[in-house]
Amino acid sequence: MGLSNVYTIAGVSAGGTTFKDIQSSTLSPNLQQALLGGSGGAYKTFVAVQRIAPVFDFTSGDIKTILAKLTDQIALAIDGDFLVYFQKMAEGGVRSAGSTHTRGTVAKGILIPVALSLRDGAPATITCQVIMVSADGSTSPLTLTGSSALIAAAGAAAGWTLGEVAINGNVLEGVEEVTINFGISPAVLGASGMVYPTFAGVQQVDPSIAITAASVDEFISWGLDGVVQGATDSTISIQDMAEGGIRGSSPIVCTIDEGLFSTRSVPAADGQHTRHQIELKPTYDGTALPLAWSGLA
Repeated sequence: MGLSNVYTIAGVSAGGTTFKDIQSSTLSPNLQQALLGGSGGAYKTFVAVQRIAPVFDFTSGDIKTILAKLTDQIALAIDGDFLVYFQKMAEGGVRSAGSTHTRGTVAKGILIPVALSLRDGAPATITCQVIMVSADGSTSPLTLTGSSALIAAAGAAAGWTLGEVAINGNVLEGVEEVTINFGISPAVLGASGMVYPTFAGVQQVDPSIAITAASVDEFISWGLDGVVQGATDSTISIQDMAEGGIRGSSPIVCTIDEGLFSTRSVPAADGQHTRHQIELKPTYDGTALPLAWSGLA
């Protein structure tokens, strides 16, 4: 039998805001089976669905829009307003027109950022996860609807890349890569034997930042015990790229005012330059969040 329907990724929407430039996505039902045998038998004799805890992971270049949508850049509650689209490809053409696509609607859950990746010479991306929960434990939190129209203008409208990094006010030379791990541990709970979880929230926030630089001057200065975040804030800039040009003038800035910088490793190999791999563990001082963001308005 031939293949008649082929789909690819499309945009997603949260609370009426379109997240553009979706570069990859994965929908995972996370179905847990109850597979039983017993009594010394060689084969399993019973299978049933024990629990379904679906998640939707996606990576996007629409960093400013996504961070601005999240409460304190930590999470976004979902209440029937998260939409994911799968667009139909046209046989012998490009994309199918009209209401020929598939829309997924998440009834309840939470959206959390996972990691923000910055690399010299490449566009920046942010990876997020949507954790779906059921309103009553038995109703699926995801509804798939065929014959749907796509949201308009989901292609990239802005571009971001690695900008300047400063540690305690001093610009770090030779930065090649930065990964901001948001460190959000969700609390996803079910009860009373229900198929789906019914609660999702944030249990803990423990961010970390990994920096790779060609310069090893900081390691020589710090020694083995690293350096504490001082009175002058440290910053990581996410530089905006000017459409049709080079760089813009409105970067997103992540600010850290408490924490510890330490050396993870200083790898070296024949034929390659030495690198300094730095880890930053931001902490909470009771006032400013571990990761404070500006430039999102």
